[in-house]
Amino acid sequence: MDNNKTFDVIIPVAKEDLTLAIINIPYIIKMLSPEKIIFIGSKEIEDSIPSRSPSRSRFQFRSRSRFQFRSRSRFRSRPPFRSPFQFLSRSRLPFRSRSPFRFLSRLQHNEKLEFMNEDEIYHGMTFNTIQSIMNNITGTPWGSGWYLQQFLKMAYATICKNEHYVVWDSDTIPLNVISFFDDQTDKYLFTMKTEYHKPYFATIEKLFNGEVKKYNNQSFIAEHMIMDTKIMIELINKIESNKQLKGNYFYEKIMYAINPKDIQRSGFSEYETYGNYVMKYYSNKYIMRKLKSLREARQHIGFSPTDDDLLRASKDFDLISFENW
Repeated sequence: MDNNKTFDVIIPVAKEDLTLAIINIPYIIKMLSPEKIIFIGSKEIEDSIPSRSPSRSRFQFRSRSRFQFRSRSRFRSRPPFRSPFQFLSRSRLPFRSRSPFRFLSRLQHNEKLEFMNEDEIYHGMTFNTIQSIMNNITGTPWGSGWYLQQFLKMAYATICKNEHYVVWDSDTIPLNVISFFDDQTDKYLFTMKTEYHKPYFATIEKLFNGEVKKYNNQSFIAEHMIMDTKIMIELINKIESNKQLKGNYFYEKIMYAINPKDIQRSGFSEYETYGNYVMKYYSNKYIMRKLKSLREARQHIGFSPTDDDLLRASKDFDLISFENW
């Protein structure tokens, strides 16, 4: 792979995500071929993720810094699997091992895995800060984590050393090889879907003073996205330069830009914001494509899919998500 095509996969993760996140590691390595997988979460959950350091807990991660996260309910209410090794035992998986401990021993020394502290990604952006803003707006902190995980995906651009990075939802498993670059043009690939939620676009128009609007009748919400680092930094700077919005930092301005009646019912999407911003100012950098995906995998496969379940699913879908809405 050319240097300009290397990328990290960024996954915000909370305590209740860990079972699926651990299961997902070999799939992401095999199907996405990232340079690194970087989990962003709290010190509370750091000891639950595999590390390449043999001197630490077998469920621990190599850490760039110390961190802090809260429980899964901060993000979305999605079901954990009963066992983190429910379908790691059979031979079809990218990392073949009938023993979960042998599987972990491989991951413990894996240079691809890192962990970062959510509290140290961006100026003052912590779970407590987001909770405080949410409480000021609505009188309750409910839903704060769902916004925080979006802001973390955006803010990673400010510390990213590569030209681009991929954000990936922790409850989404890639079942087939997925590329993020067009073979003929080397342009980025946007995965398009058909979702539409009006409050997202009301917020976008307010953030950019009406300059950025919905590009077409498709949606950029695809449970993953490749972000151009410079473009994301520019987007963040443009939001922060909007003096009509309350707050100093982009995450504050976004939350105060959302209509209060919508903020606890999904008033902002990082995917729609970045996708429509790019199509306004940098449409020549991306090509649109569609993948075969299933968001309601838990309804069709259940809480604890076997590897045979996933093998069957891979014949019809490129990726599946275990959402609980």
